[in-house]
Amino acid sequence: MENEKPTVDYSGEPVLEEEEQETALADLLWAFLAEQGALALHQGLEETARQLWSRASDPVEGFAQGDPRRAAALNNRGVGQRLAGRLPEAESLFRKAQAAWQEAEGWVADMEHPPRAASSVFHIKLEIKHGRDQYEPVARQEAQRDLAAARSFTLGNLAETVFHRGDAEKARRLFGQAVDLRERGAGPRDRGLELLKANRIYLEGGSPETPRGHHTGRSNEPVPDQWYPWDLVRMRAFNDEEVLRAALRLTVLAGAQALGGRESG
Repeated sequence: MENEKPTVDYSGEPVLEEEEQETALADLLWAFLAEQGALALHQGLEETARQLWSRASDPVEGFAQGDPRRAAALNNRGVGQRLAGRLPEAESLFRKAQAAWQEAEGWVADMEHPPRAASSVFHIKLEIKHGRDQYEPVARQEAQRDLAAARSFTLGNLAETVFHRGDAEKARRLFGQAVDLRERGAGPRDRGLELLKANRIYLEGGSPETPRGHHTGRSNEPVPDQWYPWDLVRMRAFNDEEVLRAALRLTVLAGAQALGGRESG
């Protein structure tokens, strides 16, 4: 019996199988690198941010097709290239991210919405009001709005890049789509919506009343706080709702004023 593997850890939690451990580690690693990249950018460490987002591509390779974090990772790599003034590379990555967001629509349609025994009061009331059968479509609509909100930042980044590549008309259309998506997904008072509008005004020659910095998918803060929904002592993989939340909150929108018209020589 000496070689028998334990089934629970010291805290009484089930011990994960090797494959489950790899999945959990990939989830944790991507979120950590993406968040640290956003924090580095907020501190003005642009090259560090670019390197962190590049490293975050490694765990993404193991994520399922349609996983929205694939789109978020491509978006953030695009921001890294945009920071370096590499406009063609940035545009290519933003377009790939857009395709990945579209693929994520199927993932959202199939995502699981587990019972929320220890969730927020809002979701508990929602489930009581609608019942479990009716809660599923309501939760799915909420997930679709979150996906739209995250996708809007990639459209905004693409619009800013296209503008500086000389196509102001296409940039204007893309900004319009981004603003519509963000308002539909996050509401009219969302901080990210304000920055999208400010980017458009700035590029059209106006003077928006907005900070010069960049922004993440978290609605009311320039960089994410430690939003992690799990206890690191009890390693486990993300559920579908946590995957979507990570993609939303760790997708970066570059500030047009902070970027200026920078281009590599």
